[in-house]
Amino acid sequence: MHEPQGWQIGAGPSIGLVRHLNNSFLLIGSSSYTISFAKPVDISYAKADNAYPKPHFLHGNLTLMSKWGFFAEAQFVKLLNQGNLPNSTQRLDLKLGFSFVL
Repeated sequence: MHEPQGWQIGAGPSIGLVRHLNNSFLLIGSSSYTISFAKPVDISYAKADNAYPKPHFLHGNLTLMSKWGFFAEAQFVKLLNQGNLPNSTQRLDLKLGFSFVL
């Protein structure tokens, strides 16, 4: 059994903040809790169980943006399994980049 799997569609509360640190840097953060209510697509190699409870997700994002367009970002996603099969999937993305500022 491969549950929970597939594309999940959900909704839930979120909160965000924007803070000017000084004239050169901006801090942007957000967090959300998503409750899945639909799974329109199963992954091809999984054995689907449509009765398995849909997962919830915890999301977090923190971005430090400079006035010159350079940024550093951290994104975190954790699956909160609602069923009895073991699954503690989580992901952390760290990014450095440049964004065009108009």
